[in-house]
Amino acid sequence: MAMWARYGFTPEESSQWQAAGMGYAAHRGPMSAREWKRAGFEPEEAAAWLDANRMIHPRQATAMAHFGVTPATYQDGDERFALAEYDRTMTREMDPGGVWERRADWRAAGFDGDKASWFADYGVGPTEATKWRAVDLVHTFQEWRQQRFGPTESGSWAKLVGMRGSITARDLRDLGWTPEVAAEHMAGLDDHGRQAFLERPFHVRDRDSSRV
Repeated sequence: MAMWARYGFTPEESSQWQAAGMGYAAHRGPMSAREWKRAGFEPEEAAAWLDANRMIHPRQATAMAHFGVTPATYQDGDERFALAEYDRTMTREMDPGGVWERRADWRAAGFDGDKASWFADYGVGPTEATKWRAVDLVHTFQEWRQQRFGPTESGSWAKLVGMRGSITARDLRDLGWTPEVAAEHMAGLDDHGRQAFLERPFHVRDRDSSRV
């Protein structure tokens, strides 16, 4: 009881929390109990959430409860979907992609709550997100979209321009280049020539020439 008292529990409270399954025997204890208590959970509620998933944090449980999830209806991953949407709700932001409402679709596409929220913030749904993932542009897709590239075209340009990204690809496209023609042109250049070509695409006047 002395340890529980150190964390602010009265003898009666410590007995209640331990009886609910928040004691050392369940690999929990007063530190965990204090976090759940501070978040406004009763002992039985806290224990039920941890029985559903021992890694759930009180803040995640708060978010799920906000959307009507209970320990009995919880599905693996709900905490990530709920927390992302809950944060937006609390800051009065909108959820254009409907992450929480369409979490089953996101799950089926193989995205957890964090990745789903990342795409949804830019108005991208599971189908398009899958295409961006296929070309390995999950973290920079918004830059390519801003330059009016789709996933497939972006993937082709990204392999060619590398870290130079969407701006270089846009400049080349505006000059009438396609990824295939640009790749053929660069194949005839040495390393210096390829670097110069990517750095100064507007200096190229003849797409059939290997000179930059």
